[in-house]
Amino acid sequence: MAKKLNFIKYEEEENLTVTETNRILKYELRFISAHHADYEHATAVYITLYGAGNKAIGYITFFEDWVDSEENQIFSNGTAKFSFPISKYPYVLDMLRNESPVYLENEPKEKIVRLVTRKEAVGEGE
Repeated sequence: MAKKLNFIKYEEEENLTVTETNRILKYELRFISAHHADYEHATAVYITLYGAGNKAIGYITFFEDWVDSEENQIFSNGTAKFSFPISKYPYVLDMLRNESPVYLENEPKEKIVRLVTRKEAVGEGE
């Protein structure tokens, strides 16, 4: 039986500890198109997330939906490396472009990484 993970953090939950939260201030995009011996053609998108002091706080990789994703990594300095299927790229980019503030949260114990906003007013005109 697969372990059920709770990916959503609710304020009422006491058993879910987020050990690192950083506000995302900037981001950088890279599109990669490559021919590889194992694949006919592979595309990847990379987003580097930057926090205070222009420090890299996260690395997101978007793989083709048919490529196995990498396991999330959270390094000792709190920097997170995580991935999504490329079909989720428009949603993540939309969040980075149109929401403010956006935070990167991580739980090293469970290797869970989240992109989150805080309470926002309805109808901000986005």
